[in-house]
Amino acid sequence: EMLFVGGGREGASAAAVLLDVRSGKRVGEYGRGYDTILSGDISPDHAMLAIGGPDRKVRVYDTADGELLYELTPHTDWIYAIRFSPDGELLSTADRQGGLFFWEAGNGRAVEPLKGHKKAINDMAYTYDSNLMATAGDEGEIIIWDTWKYKQIRRIKAHTGRVLSVNYRKDGQLVSSGEDGLTKRWDAAGKAVMSYEKLADWAYQARFGKDGTLVLGTDWRGMIAVWNTENGERVASLSTRPDVAERTQVAKATD
Repeated sequence: EMLFVGGGREGASAAAVLLDVRSGKRVGEYGRGYDTILSGDISPDHAMLAIGGPDRKVRVYDTADGELLYELTPHTDWIYAIRFSPDGELLSTADRQGGLFFWEAGNGRAVEPLKGHKKAINDMAYTYDSNLMATAGDEGEIIIWDTWKYKQIRRIKAHTGRVLSVNYRKDGQLVSSGEDGLTKRWDAAGKAVMSYEKLADWAYQARFGKDGTLVLGTDWRGMIAVWNTENGERVASLSTRPDVAERTQVAKATD
């Protein structure tokens, strides 16, 4: 229902906006400042927006009136990933040096720092029941965390080079993508299930489709591949680049 968009220019400007997906209209604008926004997330009830960036601070806003609810300052490097748990209880934040923290989402009280990554954490994902969280690291590993006991339960050597994204399906299967251009699927026990067609550049994002029957992967050049989850067949190719889209339209018109 809601889409978070954040960005800016480092040392010059920053802003985050929430958009209503159905109408495309802005619901609110938050975090106006002078350092670009690198990460953010909306709470499951849409009441809070958390954002972070190069200033090493996490700011959490009330989406209704834009009020700053609280600010978190323990990070020592750029904040690369922020996620609310699906049950709305936890907020997790991660940075470029492997710093990873759990917070009580409602009030920002520190719950636990999690030690495991030695390099940047690029993405995080929770299981649908909020019991597990996966983190994607520059070491090429995915670490699975127990969110009740605040400890590692599994490490997956996932990619050659950096792991850039992770995403869970309802049944606990995981999809990941990395600097090696590959998008991979893992079962709930961390065993490799499938490696999808290699992309032309870094596989920058990977996500399951809504019902889990599709896997979407996008590369550094803005090209999007859509695969059948089970057999790996590519069912669509899309582009976020206007020049490519225009050429495709011209080609179809010529045909």
